Amino acid sequence: MPPPLTSVLRSPGLISPPPGKQRHMFARVESFRAQPDEMDELLTGQHHAVGRVRTMAGNMGGYVLVNRDSGQLLNVTFWQSEDERQAAEEEFNAASSRGEVVEYAVAMQQALRT
Repeated sequence: MPPPLTSVLRSPGLISPPPGKQRHMFARVESFRAQPDEMDELLTGQHHAVGRVRTMAGNMGGYVLVNRDSGQLLNVTFWQSEDERQAAEEEFNAASSRGEVVEYAVAMQQALRT
């Protein structure tokens, strides 16, 4: 059986906060399915929703991922705390389309190299 998530989050090397500070990141993933002729409208709605939550306290950015062949779209946002992620739900609920939402604690973070 894997270790509990809280111990994974505290494992050395998975997340590297400054010495003496504990930092976690939380993710919200909303998944959608759409027909090919509906995808652009869904993308526009997600663009507006992401624009609104991007200005909220605790938002650390996100991605909108699209696979037009399968008709799938994922809206992934990252948050500094669970409370800040929860506060954003009102804005997401105002979006024209709603998908299935799953919330996560981020257990490992790596920076992209350019």
